[in-house]
Amino acid sequence: MNKQEKITWVDTIIEALVNLAKPSHLSEIYDEVKTIRESNNLSWPKYYKASVRGALERKSSDMLSWDGNDDLFGNSEKGKGIWYLKGGLNLEKDKNSTTEIISLVNARVGQGNYRKELMKIWNNSCSISRINNEKILIAGHIKPWRYSDNFERLDPYNGFLLLPNLDKLFDRGLISFKNTGEIIISDEIKEKHFDSLGISKETKIKLFEQNKEYLDFHRDIIFENTKRL
Repeated sequence: MNKQEKITWVDTIIEALVNLAKPSHLSEIYDEVKTIRESNNLSWPKYYKASVRGALERKSSDMLSWDGNDDLFGNSEKGKGIWYLKGGLNLEKDKNSTTEIISLVNARVGQGNYRKELMKIWNNSCSISRINNEKILIAGHIKPWRYSDNFERLDPYNGFLLLPNLDKLFDRGLISFKNTGEIIISDEIKEKHFDSLGISKETKIKLFEQNKEYLDFHRDIIFENTKRL
């Protein structure tokens, strides 16, 4: 894979917004993206404005053209072309290198090196079911991003690789796990639905020791149960 294939339009837009360090107009973003791409010997096509604008809009839930996957960019004043990094990602550049910020962004959306590290420690398989179809596995945090510091956000042991149904159940606090690996199922889920959701009372996960502190938090704060443990 060559350098051009590794660095995407989204990557360069993230770096541009980090460099600009404030909500910025499209004209400023175009100029900064051009500088970054030229310094990396990347293409600068004739229709670059459409490429930048399209990437911003596809990764923003503020826009009708959002692809529904990653919500990275905010459009604070619709129609005025002002954009910023979403979700607490406007980090101070003097405290965080651009590379670190991009790593944090990728970890936030379950991509980049964070996903690769999860693939490595979970052997390219769902942490629970062990199904190894990489195309459908979702990389997510055990202790959610909003509660984590930067170390925890990048720590692969604060993550599971899960099938979409299991990821949603875990993310919404409808399932969790004991430190011995046994599943805990919220009483909000009816037992007659267990099979359809891909869970059972016998479901168990093989944990790493490093997962357990994060799971303590998940059980205490995220897990939904009217009969609290």
